[in-house]
Amino acid sequence: MKEISIHLTDEIYDAMRTKAIADDRDVDKMVGQWIKFWTREKSAVGPTDPGILYLVLKHGDYKVGKTANVGRRLELIGKGAKLLASKHYDDVSKVERKLLNELKDAGKQIQGEWFTLSEEDVRSVQSQYFGP
Repeated sequence: MKEISIHLTDEIYDAMRTKAIADDRDVDKMVGQWIKFWTREKSAVGPTDPGILYLVLKHGDYKVGKTANVGRRLELIGKGAKLLASKHYDDVSKVERKLLNELKDAGKQIQGEWFTLSEEDVRSVQSQYFGP
């Protein structure tokens, strides 16, 4: 049996507590489920990290990221955000990491997941990661 150490910040615990109370659920049970989810063994068969990879344009800069809900993510990015492409992947974190690293290595990164891309860069990303 392996030993796992998990550190929940006060901010994360408070957010989980608020959510549990709003959903009329037991806080300790919810934390336990969260720990079980994040420490689960990844199966070699089937999706391990399903989600949506997206490319957004906002004020001339491009954001690459992953989400479970594109509409909600656009709201969080804020006014002026335009969805250019999105695609579901069974292992979205792996695909996102690959794309982010490619753009960073090409010297396109502004900060975090934000990039300066040429029209050619955008076409290449869309073709390679989002299909024709």
